[in-house]
Amino acid sequence: MMNRTVLQIPISLSLRQRAEVEAEALGFSSLQEVVRVLLSRLAKKELRVVVEDSGFVLSKKAMERYAQMDKDFERGENIFEAKNANDLLKKLNEN
Repeated sequence: MMNRTVLQIPISLSLRQRAEVEAEALGFSSLQEVVRVLLSRLAKKELRVVVEDSGFVLSKKAMERYAQMDKDFERGENIFEAKNANDLLKKLNEN
């Protein structure tokens, strides 16, 4: 006989409903099955978590700024190296 316990996780009703739809679409019989599979994989150190790009897009101005910074880094120009924390704070507080 297996020793069992119950895991209770408070979530919103809308999250549960959306998750149930996705679980079914993935072929799971229930959310409980999804949780059991995930916990089993986690316990075996077989769970891999991937964080995908959120689709956030930088403004044109920001993209140009970072492109210029890349060029500066490649050339070794416009780079500040702090000697210590106080030196860095002094530079950050300029202007």
